[in-house]
Amino acid sequence: MGEPSGVGRLARYKSIISVLGLIAAGLAFLSVNLFPSINNDGVDYIAYSQSLLDHGPVQFGYRQIGYPILLAVQNALGDLAGVETLLFVTFAQRALLLLSIAYAIWLWRWRALPLVVLVVAPSVVAYTNLIMTEGLTISLVILLSCFTAHYLMAEEGDGGRVRVGARTVPSETVRTLAVWGATGCALWLLLVRLPWAVFALVPLAIWLISRGHQKLRAPVVALGIYLGSGALFGISLIVENQDELGVASPNARSERAAHWAGWQTTFTLHPENRSDPELRSYYNDGNPYVTIWDIEDANPVYSDQARLLEAATRDMLETANLDIGRERFFSFLGALRGGRLDELRPRLETIIATDASTVDHAIHVNLVSQTQGRDVFIDTYNEGHKPQAVITSPLFPRVPLPYVSTLVAVLLPVSLVGIAVIGWRKERWIEAAMFLVPVLVYSAYLSWFLADNVRFLITTGVFAVSGFCLLWAMPPRSAGLATRPSP
Repeated sequence: MGEPSGVGRLARYKSIISVLGLIAAGLAFLSVNLFPSINNDGVDYIAYSQSLLDHGPVQFGYRQIGYPILLAVQNALGDLAGVETLLFVTFAQRALLLLSIAYAIWLWRWRALPLVVLVVAPSVVAYTNLIMTEGLTISLVILLSCFTAHYLMAEEGDGGRVRVGARTVPSETVRTLAVWGATGCALWLLLVRLPWAVFALVPLAIWLISRGHQKLRAPVVALGIYLGSGALFGISLIVENQDELGVASPNARSERAAHWAGWQTTFTLHPENRSDPELRSYYNDGNPYVTIWDIEDANPVYSDQARLLEAATRDMLETANLDIGRERFFSFLGALRGGRLDELRPRLETIIATDASTVDHAIHVNLVSQTQGRDVFIDTYNEGHKPQAVITSPLFPRVPLPYVSTLVAVLLPVSLVGIAVIGWRKERWIEAAMFLVPVLVYSAYLSWFLADNVRFLITTGVFAVSGFCLLWAMPPRSAGLATRPSP
């Protein structure tokens, strides 16, 4: 029997709206010019990608191989395509973000609106201009959520088949592809940054959800590969850091980040301390790195650096009469609102405002270019090729959305509450925990170091909003999943 004409027209209208939403997202992406913005972290990642075997699985104690591997691959593809390599990296990051949001719109239609609003904000699009991990991980967590949604759709679908576009596909095929896609995203996030091990909950939750299914092979094997690969990678990090720094830890130099965050807490969140004469030796005319550099230059042994940095951070906070427990609590609350600190805001705003006359300045925002000259950077890190730009903003008006920290400060807590409420109302407790627990655990981890920085939290913020969209599209447990909602 044919579908009622009214329902059919409504479905077509919703499909048209989804297509228009995707086109609007693509146009919004073009409102931010395409060029690589290379800061000091970007220089280090580029150097890492050029000598992967020399650096091993981790550089400088914490900078992992996951992102440099992709830089190396993208550089090779850029050479093959005849495109300047750093511009190609930026293009690939921008294209991956568009692909991920297209996947979300296709799955959730208008229910993807909160995610679309966040991702098309110019200050979020600008992250793809950075040669930094966030340019990749934002897209990875969206894809992780979408693959998970597609798995659930196949797991709970009727008749053993799932509609994909105009065709139906065996649900087992969709389940297998989706579970491997989700596990691959979770594993690559781990390779990029060790604390992203919190996303291990996704393949674990998929396994828990699928326990009642007779065909458990794909979730079990995927979970086993994730855990085994993650364990081996963690061991390799320990071995490398033991060899380089003399510390048997998979993630070293956290004392540097803790001192930076402690400085920001003392002087940025409590600006009255800037004029305190007892804190002048820590304030250093507004530069949080001077104390770090002084300690590292005077103490070549890492264990001495770590001990002295911890002591300096503790003394700075005590001199400022700041209680560390209280500050950690407020840092945790700040993390649940997307972060109180935002070191990248000036850089992102520069990227957004850049035009053809200022693009060279926006590209070279690193000490190598600024102290030794742009030609030195080009010859040393880009094989003599000048970084290129594609200027599109004059043709496409900028979306008048608030800055990313303002958006996340609203969308993140709303999404967390929404996930909890929807999970309870629809009896989707495992699915809700799949998104709540990683965000809460990672926020607690950052707050221990007082490091509720927007840069560190944008990935989990996007993940939480994606999870809200997924759960919003789900019917109650007894009715199965409508990942592509019926009209």
